[in-house]
Amino acid sequence: PVNQNKVTFKFPNGTEWIIDGAELMKSLSIHRVRLVNHFGACGYGLLTLSEHETVTLQQGSSDSSDAQGRPPPMAMIGADSRLGECYMTGRPDGKYDIWPTEGGHT
Repeated sequence: PVNQNKVTFKFPNGTEWIIDGAELMKSLSIHRVRLVNHFGACGYGLLTLSEHETVTLQQGSSDSSDAQGRPPPMAMIGADSRLGECYMTGRPDGKYDIWPTEGGHT
């Protein structure tokens, strides 16, 4: 998991790789680096899809927003080393907050 803009990969042989967003910013002279979970990245990607790029598995209510102007929630699941999930909750400004998680954690 990404914690404080850092991620540590641990391998069975005891090797660790640490990726640090602040170090990447400095060493690559990039204004901003934000490390995100891969299912979080997929969630942001879903927000860029056009309707013709999606498939409806089961038709449901498509209310455009609630009384506070928040868009409806969305979710995705996918296989990786576990069951990856991401849910997206709408904000009053019409944008979404992205919440990546593992299937066993819900």
